Amino acid sequence: MIEINAVISRWRDDGVPLNREASETELARLAEFCGAPIPADLRALYSAANGMSDNAMDQWQVSFWSIDRLVREQDTMERDGRRWIAFADFLVYSWCFRILPNRERTAVLVEATGEEFESIGQFFDRYARDPGSLALLRAG
Repeated sequence: MIEINAVISRWRDDGVPLNREASETELARLAEFCGAPIPADLRALYSAANGMSDNAMDQWQVSFWSIDRLVREQDTMERDGRRWIAFADFLVYSWCFRILPNRERTAVLVEATGEEFESIGQFFDRYARDPGSLALLRAG
């Protein structure tokens, strides 16, 4: 989960307001909402930081959601017979990043480009290296 830790470390260095780590109760609530056990990569993300404070954004104008917000929003969409769950938004909900947890790992969908990543680690690797390729714009 090196990619996840690298992005979270960058957020901390940049002063992005992050929530504390998710508790086991919060992770259980996420599993219940997803309707399946939480894969290791999704657990690693929320165990490192339970998203950003509501409406906080990073330098790319992305807000990664807490478990509470993810469950509260209940923003899901069907694509190819699969239920994708919003877990982050760009530019105050202009469009979302979505997850699809399965047994092994958590796929990520970028709504703006339609690109799918096989895992959260793969997604965060691109997010760290080339955010512009994900249709993101630097704030400022």
